[in-house]
Amino acid sequence: MISLLSCGGPIYSTTVLKVVWLSELSQKNQLWERFDPRKSFWIVSDLKSKVFLNRRLLDRFSILADEPVRRASELWRDLSTKVNSEIKILGPLGVKARARRFLKEPGLADWCSRPRAAELLLRSARELSSLVVHPDINEIIIELKKLSGSDLTFIEMIGLCLQFYFKSVEKNELPWFWTTAYLSQLSVPLGFSKPLIFDLGFDLTESERDVIDALAQTQEVTVIIPAASPEQLMQRRLNNYRNLGLGQARMETEKISAGPEPV
Repeated sequence: MISLLSCGGPIYSTTVLKVVWLSELSQKNQLWERFDPRKSFWIVSDLKSKVFLNRRLLDRFSILADEPVRRASELWRDLSTKVNSEIKILGPLGVKARARRFLKEPGLADWCSRPRAAELLLRSARELSSLVVHPDINEIIIELKKLSGSDLTFIEMIGLCLQFYFKSVEKNELPWFWTTAYLSQLSVPLGFSKPLIFDLGFDLTESERDVIDALAQTQEVTVIIPAASPEQLMQRRLNNYRNLGLGQARMETEKISAGPEPV
């Protein structure tokens, strides 16, 4: 069931997934004015936005029991540890140390012992994160090997990243950039303590979209998209929002009309 709502009602509803289309970023202010930090979390992509918006809330609420505005990376970390209480999310320094330990294991290629091998592995691991956790990754590698003129170095790097991923999960030491890839392939239900409003703008990744879809299976989720309609997604380079809500049983959309100054 998909319905089109007009602006003015509360931002919370009984629907599982709500998509809000913005033809102009200034229209987001209408959503912000309806945001109640006692009932939901507002999720942003960067620290600057988090600090700024939390400070703005103090103009409306003298006391805040928690941080109502959070970074997406913090949410993914909290969800990961909620699903697996033993897992440790590694920051940049911890990830580099984990990569160096991994590259010392026997049976790896000779280049893995070179000084900059860890940097190359981590760069590739970030770029290939969605592919590494793809349910058909083994079949994909087999098909790539069959292709005439295929880059064997690229295929070997995929295999190495795959080994690094599974070793990290086995050790319960997960690199920070793999949290959404990890969450997206879990079979357990995902949920959080309050409804979530995602304001990730142009920074949404493919694996983040998949986790948002998983969250919307169990709780109220609102996603703000900086485009007027699905037809504008490609034009604005927002392709990761495509297929959002695909397969959801209940979904609503809202289009915001022109309004006050931006948040």
